[in-house]
Amino acid sequence: MLRWLVRIGALFVAYKFGEEVGRAQARVDLRAPLDYERLPADRQRDDFGIEPF
Repeated sequence: MLRWLVRIGALFVAYKFGEEVGRAQARVDLRAPLDYERLPADRQRDDFGIEPF
């Protein structure tokens, strides 16, 4: 009986650990990476209607 409880407890701990790892991975995946090609460069500011200094 004690072995059975230990096994159930170990499965529960492994499940909760995997759940937390999955949440952390989802937070990393959902963070939008910077897209440097979409940022305006100095020579392309006229595309955005901004006058150069």
